[in-house]
Amino acid sequence: MPLRPQTIGLNMSHGFSGSYARQPDMIVNTAPLGGTEIIPFGTPLVRGENGVVLPMGAGTTGNQFIGVAGREVKSPAEFFSQNVGQYTPEEPVSVFQRGCINVKCQKGSPAIDGTVYVRVAASDSYVVGGFEAEADGTNTVALSNAQWNGPADNHGVAELRIAYVGPAPAVSGSAGEDGGYYEPSVSEAGELTWTASKEGMPAVASANIMGPAGPQGEQGPAGPQGEQGPAGPAGADGAQGPKGDTGEIGPQGPAGSSYTLPDATTSVRGGVLQMAAIPDLSTAPTQTDFNNLLAALRTSGMLANS
Repeated sequence: MPLRPQTIGLNMSHGFSGSYARQPDMIVNTAPLGGTEIIPFGTPLVRGENGVVLPMGAGTTGNQFIGVAGREVKSPAEFFSQNVGQYTPEEPVSVFQRGCINVKCQKGSPAIDGTVYVRVAASDSYVVGGFEAEADGTNTVALSNAQWNGPADNHGVAELRIAYVGPAPAVSGSAGEDGGYYEPSVSEAGELTWTASKEGMPAVASANIMGPAGPQGEQGPAGPQGEQGPAGPAGADGAQGPKGDTGEIGPQGPAGSSYTLPDATTSVRGGVLQMAAIPDLSTAPTQTDFNNLLAALRTSGMLANS
């Protein structure tokens, strides 16, 4: 009897939207649902006022994304409708904020490490708040802290990987134009001026920053004597005058007036006589010997009489 194999499917289903895909590394917090809308499991969420969470929609941005509404068994009465679970306003919501979770991708083909988009404006049959795998202009926003973790199954459910707890920091803008700078300079007179680094910068007024002169300091020690400089050029010889004619010697002129050398005083130079000789002493001089010496000096005019 021949075998009749049956093909049930080519790949396994990821499960229901909002169910956890991998549990070892995940963060799930609880917050009340704000607003007036009922949201299904697997809805992308943003932070509202006073700690509530709201579904992403018109006016929200990708960096506001904080997590996904997780699937929870809420009560036995709703056991048979868990595949279409939902949260109503003011109900506690399991906010899945980090890790891997299954969500419905309503447009595009998710690929591992692919960019995740959320629709914020309706277009064609695509509803606001749905996850997508391709951009649609301003109708979608990209999530900066989430990526797809592989392709979707036959039901359009794919694994979403949230890298870190949102909201994501706002992306900084591009660098602005160089504003330029001013370079200062000070003259010897103390005038401070500013030079702009680029054209079009406003001028800055100059100012004198030199203060009053201080008291004169003490004179420092004299420095060492410098080396002698080179000798200057020799001066030119003067021209020799003409030699006079040789003439005959004239007669001797008359004698001039006589001159008498005055005696020397204590204030006028004059002539003195040679003092008479005094023999050497052979014994210690006495007062008489000293007085004789003084008398000889006076006699010769070398010593005043009084």
